[in-house]
Amino acid sequence: MNKLNAENEDIQKDNSKSVSEKAESKFKLEAAQADYKVKDAEFKYAQQLQANASQALDYAKKIKQQ
Repeated sequence: MNKLNAENEDIQKDNSKSVSEKAESKFKLEAAQADYKVKDAEFKYAQQLQANASQALDYAKKIKQQ
């Protein structure tokens, strides 16, 4: 991600680049950031599901022992 940020900054500062090239670079960066946020959210959701399943299993074991 840092590489994309740096590349985008370079393109935005480059006066030889057209407005459309600058817009395309910014769009690619925003798309990559959105993709990262989605994957991070999916990972956190999966972690929460795993924790919930583990708690449910522990609870079921406790009930079975009673």
